[in-house]
Formats: sequence, structure tokens, C-alpha cells
Amino acid sequence: MEKGFRRGSSLFACNFPIAVFTVDLERRITSWSLRAEELTHLKAEEVIGKDCKEVLRFSCCSKGCTLRRRALQPVYEEDCVIEVDGKRLNVVKITDYLRDAKGNVIGGIEIFEDLSERRKLEDALRESERRFQDIALCSADFIWEVDERARYTFVAGRVEEILGYSPEELIGMTPYQLMPKEEAERIKKIFRRLAANKEPVVDLENWNLTRDGRKVLLLTNGVPILDEKGRLLGYRGVDKDITERKRMEQALREAEERYRTVVENSPSGIFVLQDGVLEFVNDQFAKIYGCSKGHLLG
Repeated sequence: MEKGFRRGSSLFACNFPIAVFTVDLERRITSWSLRAEELTHLKAEEVIGKDCKEVLRFSCCSKGCTLRRRALQPVYEEDCVIEVDGKRLNVVKITDYLRDAKGNVIGGIEIFEDLSERRKLEDALRESERRFQDIALCSADFIWEVDERARYTFVAGRVEEILGYSPEELIGMTPYQLMPKEEAERIKKIFRRLAANKEPVVDLENWNLTRDGRKVLLLTNGVPILDEKGRLLGYRGVDKDITERKRMEQALREAEERYRTVVENSPSGIFVLQDGVLEFVNDQFAKIYGCSKGHLLG
């Protein structure tokens, strides 16, 4: 039985794509995978038959043998440390019983993997997310993500400064809850149409109410988030406060209209000459020369 177990478990472990080893009931190593060799620089012939605690010296084993601590389910442990060639290696480890065909416990199986590569990927992902946020916030005041029901799942940036709500307060809310009723209905119809066609949101102006009741105009841009099958999961995008810009544009239009009214109704003939060509004349100028504006211009 023991001989068959060693041969079968060794074949199983050696073909496993991550670091695996098996032990018998005396904690003696009975198989050793190729990935275990790669991580520890220990060959199978060097470890087979030895006590696993003497070979690996997992820091988490200081609490007692993991296999003996295993109760109703496998034991999962992060940040276990082993020493390899004088270097400390952080690993994640899973320990479970090894059973025969009749279900009898005949030893244990331990799976472990180097955490450093995973942490490098996690660090790279965090850096990528920070870079995305920095770039996005260069062209916007705050960035956001919503789910398929338009509920905020992520918010970052100057949202509290603009709307008076912290990012944490907005999670679970919808943008419509921040808008006057009529505006919310208008934007909801637009967004539903865009979402139905999985189209981006482009320069959508929408009025919002701050916590203290002031009206703020936001310019919204966003793109759909799709899963691997093309199903809509939500949207991510950016908002920019354009309230002041809109007020300035409106003030400029009103000033231009007042100026045009004054010029048109002036008792004096007024004209604008550009490169020898009349670009503008008022009614009085046309009257003086007895011609229509269309005849004089250009």
C-alpha cells in the first residue's frame, strides 16, 4: 500500500503546475513536484523520506503541524515564510488530507506558491490604477464607476469639494439622486438609450444639486464596461464642473446681444470693415446709402 501510494502520489505531484508535495502519516515527504524543486532548489531525491518540517521550516508550522490542525476543511495560510539559499521566501500554503480509495487518511498534501510574483502584479495593477486616476483627473474633477443599475461603485477626486458628498457617501447611490426631479428624468432617458446600445456618454451636460442645495452643472463623459461576452456591467467615466464656464458663456452671449441691440438701434450709421470688405452694417448705415444690408455686405 505504501509503495503504491508513493508511486501514485509522486506521479500526481510531479505533473502538477504549482509547488506540491505529499507526506505520509509520519510527516515524511513521499513526493515532490517539479515546481517545488524550482522554488526551493531542492531535488526530489534530496527530500523524499525526510520530515517535511526539517526540509522546509515553514514559519506557519510554529503553531504546530498544519496537517494536525486541519479539521473540517483544508487549511489556507498566507505569508508563510521559508528560507531558500539563505533568502526568505513568502508563500501561500494550502494543506489537506490525502486519502486512499476507501476514504482513509493516509497522509497529507501541501500546495504552496511564491507570493512575490503575485504581489509584483498587484503592485503593477495598483500603479496602473493610480496612473489612470492621475491622468483622468488632469482632464476632470472626479472619476466614477457605476453598475448596470447606474449605482456608484467607485468615486474619486474632488467630488466632495464640488457636491458636498464624500466618495463613501455616494457608493450605492445613483447620479439621478443628485439631480432636480425634471433633470433626473431627462438624463435617465438619455442614459437608458445609451446603455441599451452600449454607447459612450459624450459631453452630456447635467444639472446637480449640492448638499446645501446649490445648482452645479457637470459635463459627463463615460464608456461602457463589458464582460468577455459583451454584456453590459456598467459605465466608468469622468465629471467636470463647468458651472462657472457656463455662466461666463451666458454672460458673454447676453453682453453680445445687448451690444448688438445698441448698435442696431443707433441713430448713427455703423459698419465693420475687414480687409476692405464690409463685414457688418447696421440698419441706419444701410438706410443712409439707400441699399439693403445684403447688397452692402461682402
